[in-house]
Amino acid sequence: MDNSQSSDFLSESTDMFCNSPTDEGTMDIITYESLVSNTKTAFSAVGKEIKKSSFSVYFSTLLNDCSTCITQSLELITDLLAETNLKQSKLKEYMNDAVCLLQLLSDLIKQVIETMSMACCSMKTFPIVTGHIIRLVFIHCKDSESLYGSQLSYVEKQLKDLFRTCHELQLTYLMVLEKHFIFDLTEREEQDILIEALDINLKIGEIVQSLDVKTMAEQWKAYTMICDKYSNCLMDKRIYTDCTKILCSMVTNNIKTALEENQEEKVVLRSLKVSSFTLKILLRVCNTFKHAVIKDYSHIVEFLIYVHLNNEACLHTMRGKPAQFINIFNNNVSNPVSLLLAELLMDEKLLACIWNYNINEIRRDEKLLGVILLVISVIKVLVQKSADHSLNVPKQKFINLIYNILPNCHIWFNIGLKFKCEKASRQYQTYGLFEHLLTHTLALTATMNAEEINILEKKMVEAILSTDCLSAMFFGTLWVLLARISNRQFLLTQVISLCKTYQKLENNYLFVDSPQKVHLSHTISRLFKEMHNDDKIKVYNMFSINEDNNLSLWVCLKLNNLPNEVQLDGEMIVMEKVKVQMRAIMSADDAVDVDDLIKVINLASTCSIVNREDEMEIFLLHAWSKACPKSILHIVKRLDKGAVWYYRYIEAMVALTNSMEHIFHGNSANLVKVLHIISNIVQSGCKELKLLLISILCKLANLETFDMNKHRVETELTRAFSELFHETDCTVKNKLYSTLRKNRSNALDRITAKIVNEDDSLKETWSCFIRKGKLKKDELDVKEHLLSTIDFQYTHKCIEHVDEFRDSGSVKMQKSLSNNFDLVDIDSLFDTESDAEPACKKAKLNTNEVEQIISRLETDTSSLCKIKENIFTTEYLNRIKSVCNKLKSILD
Repeated sequence: MDNSQSSDFLSESTDMFCNSPTDEGTMDIITYESLVSNTKTAFSAVGKEIKKSSFSVYFSTLLNDCSTCITQSLELITDLLAETNLKQSKLKEYMNDAVCLLQLLSDLIKQVIETMSMACCSMKTFPIVTGHIIRLVFIHCKDSESLYGSQLSYVEKQLKDLFRTCHELQLTYLMVLEKHFIFDLTEREEQDILIEALDINLKIGEIVQSLDVKTMAEQWKAYTMICDKYSNCLMDKRIYTDCTKILCSMVTNNIKTALEENQEEKVVLRSLKVSSFTLKILLRVCNTFKHAVIKDYSHIVEFLIYVHLNNEACLHTMRGKPAQFINIFNNNVSNPVSLLLAELLMDEKLLACIWNYNINEIRRDEKLLGVILLVISVIKVLVQKSADHSLNVPKQKFINLIYNILPNCHIWFNIGLKFKCEKASRQYQTYGLFEHLLTHTLALTATMNAEEINILEKKMVEAILSTDCLSAMFFGTLWVLLARISNRQFLLTQVISLCKTYQKLENNYLFVDSPQKVHLSHTISRLFKEMHNDDKIKVYNMFSINEDNNLSLWVCLKLNNLPNEVQLDGEMIVMEKVKVQMRAIMSADDAVDVDDLIKVINLASTCSIVNREDEMEIFLLHAWSKACPKSILHIVKRLDKGAVWYYRYIEAMVALTNSMEHIFHGNSANLVKVLHIISNIVQSGCKELKLLLISILCKLANLETFDMNKHRVETELTRAFSELFHETDCTVKNKLYSTLRKNRSNALDRITAKIVNEDDSLKETWSCFIRKGKLKKDELDVKEHLLSTIDFQYTHKCIEHVDEFRDSGSVKMQKSLSNNFDLVDIDSLFDTESDAEPACKKAKLNTNEVEQIISRLETDTSSLCKIKENIFTTEYLNRIKSVCNKLKSILD
């Protein structure tokens, strides 16, 4: 300082800092050098000034000038590097200026805290300006490789000194903020300064992760300690949200770096170690701000979804990562995230963010898999903490979320993910995603109270009575598993309720060929099988098989599920019904009610005792003979025009044949007869029938014969399989190839080889499928193929393609329950106190659908009127009268 100047501090300060430019844009070299010189001189005068009462003003002004000098030195370096005639000496000079000032500032702060207390009221610029200097220098160091380019090696020493001195200043600054700097948080201004300082330090924390792990660790440890110290006044601020956003982003970016293809091992290890440390900081921040008022969990949920999308099963199946990488990832990322999740779930706001996640926006996205896996992890934590009564979580919310997710899980349930069994048996070491979600959902239901169970029951019914296969399969299986761990009365009540529901719906023509019938039948059958024998007998007595209106229901319940003491009684009743139908089939005079015949055939297929009778063998062969398409080819060709009774007949015959496989073991002549008819049906060219018959053909082909009929059996099989192999429809091809691969045997291999060896194209396709599971080498991969089918919907084909319809629009069964069957009284399905039979519900149809039905009725009636009277049999006339009576009831 110039001794000729006034001893008044303000005069000295004015002279000493007068060269600080007010407009950085007009700064020139001379001004910069003058400012640096004056600032260094001011640092040397600190020893005298620190004893004065006005030192805080001196310190703040010096700090501002130091910030200006360092900012300008870095800007001059950037400008200099952009010049074509680079002066390397100047480059070093500017860098040395910055290093010198950083060191002087660090020493000054240490000197100050040894001499006096530092308070925000007198040193308001310290937290923000010092943080700004550190942030600016660290950014410069981070960008040095791209900034300096070819000059990097020339200034390597200066860069190291710049980083070292900035790191030293960082440690000093953080230590002061944590232990020595005093904030009066009753003052709003000082609160704002603290918050701004924390914001700057957040940004520093984000920058230093790419510089040095030690520097990053020191930054974040100190940051969390400062937050702990002042947490009481920060609960209503955005600190928690802003901090967690940066921390989540840091972990996500490090995971992405580690997952890059052909990434260096040391880079992978560093990225995962940094992720591990960052997760610990994130957990600490979450604990500190447990009671924060402002909490935006959306970014945390997105982060959790992303991490779960890279769990062990996904890393192995979808990313092809080796076991060593997966172990390191689990230790550094997955396990810490599990701890974090357990802590976060104490806040219902996070749970609400998960419950309300918009599934529709990600239904085709990989992110949906992450949501599923996150939900499973959440359920696991909730089940483990089920004894903690302070954690009052409405579990039905998760059931609703799972219900909404399931229709979109087609891809992820079939992609091949494998999860380790926690208690692996010898038979099962792993299981798939469907089972993984199912077991956790079951565990959740085991912790539900009575009210939650009631909600679950309604949701299970809704799923089963929807058109979505996955939802029905999932909740149907869940229902069975739940029944196994529940009391007998619960299961008995459920089965009776579902049986009554089935009978309400079976007279509805939309229900007969609907997915809902398949779902409901399958669920009833599985639940009935789980029942205690005494309860089965109660159901048997309640729904007597002697009554014709119970026949379809017993096709679902299955007679072979009954205990021995009543099974034989039931099967003998069925046998009598079979005899009646057999007489009608074999008689040329008696008319056969096809619907009744189909019911009896389906019912007979559930028997296991009477199917050994000779009469059943005769019935089976005669029933197949009636299906020969040569005499009813016109019906077979009209399957897609509404003649679906023939399809249902063949479907019933396939079921009966499966249950009576024993008749072919000692009698190859029977096998020849059945194969001959099946082969003729396949030859008819109907795609739906081909799909239906592929499995039974493969099963019959594996029944080897060694007598004189061997050649005839192989001839019929070759004829049928040849037709199937030359089918151009991809659905049939995939079903054929998949079934053949699943049921491979010497007999099937001989037939397959005989057919494919005659055609090079077939040979290549078959070989490709055996090796890769694809029909073509360039075929879509599994995921793309599954994605291409995600929008498939169930439609009534028999209505959709009727030529006579005036309106070409199809009648579609939507996924929601109310659009399929009007079961608005769904609560009554579980009302065990009422014995009254509810009124049969009618399907809801819109105006367009009604128009189509009436138009079809008008056309068919006109056609009937043109037929000669002597053609109508008594059976036909009775059926016409029945239709007329039903139409009259509409008018009444």
